[in-house]
Amino acid sequence: MRKRMRILSVALCLGLVMALTAGCGESTGSSSKKTATSASSEADDKEAKAKEDDESKAEKLASVVKEAEALKGQTAKSDEDEPKEEKKEDKDEKKDEKKAASGKVTVEEQVLYDKDGVKITATGYETGGYMGDGIKLRIENNTDKSMRLCADALIVNECMIDSMLAVKISAGKNANEVMYLSKTELEAAGIDQVGQVEVYFRAYDDETYDTIFKSDCITIKTSAYDSMDTRVDDSGEEIYNEGGIRIVAKELDDSKDYATKIQLFMENNSGKKVTVSVDDVSVNGTMVQAYMASEVVPGRRRFDDITFLGTDLEKNDIKSIENVELKFKIYDSETYETIAETDTVTILTK
Repeated sequence: MRKRMRILSVALCLGLVMALTAGCGESTGSSSKKTATSASSEADDKEAKAKEDDESKAEKLASVVKEAEALKGQTAKSDEDEPKEEKKEDKDEKKDEKKAASGKVTVEEQVLYDKDGVKITATGYETGGYMGDGIKLRIENNTDKSMRLCADALIVNECMIDSMLAVKISAGKNANEVMYLSKTELEAAGIDQVGQVEVYFRAYDDETYDTIFKSDCITIKTSAYDSMDTRVDDSGEEIYNEGGIRIVAKELDDSKDYATKIQLFMENNSGKKVTVSVDDVSVNGTMVQAYMASEVVPGRRRFDDITFLGTDLEKNDIKSIENVELKFKIYDSETYETIAETDTVTILTK
């Protein structure tokens, strides 16, 4: 549209040039005839006036021509730039189309575990659920025992989240279940598209609670794997960094009446599966109960919270959290041996 307007402007300017040129020609012809037929002073005056008019028109003509050439130059430059703009628009459009096309995450059907009469198959990917996205599972129990299946650890895009999988499968029966990926925890980790899910399955006897099997890490790659973003926001107050284990205090969330939370970021490069808990917790100088026991497998990160119940804070007449003092206890998740216990650290001091 802009290009057409520029072309129209040039055409109008050129038309004006032609009209002025014709006017000059007629005026010059008229003055020549008058000069040839009369030698009187009146004719001379008219000739002088006509000459003056011709000069004025000539100046206007030169000005119009100059403007027309300038406008033509601008139009040519704009025309040169136009394809670049179109290419950028095309590029943005293609980017949006690609994003829309890759927005629907899928998972190919695949067998995840098949051993000792138990078979677990991923049949697809569910989106838009109240609890978040999830991996659809078909679980076949061909043993003579009723069992329950859970996930000991669940990792999305290299960041751990809590698992909500807990399904009972009677002996000789099958079950269809969704292994949900907590929407809240994905948002906390900044994950907006799932590219990879890692899971450690555990099955136990429904009557004795004895472990039937524990799987190694099973990896499920989604259709968004190639564009997976594993970056995390680990900014905040670093309160511990030793032996490959790092803890960062991020922010206080007191938006809920029933609980107040302090978000932590944890990273485990120790080579061991560890659990991080808190002890000797005080808020504003008053001892209170705090809840946290967060497991992190080797080479992975996790966002989790220290939780204070609203009833505990109210009981201790704590209306707002000014500062928190506590100790972190880190122990081996398999052997329960203590790896480290920090001195008292102070966080969120106002």
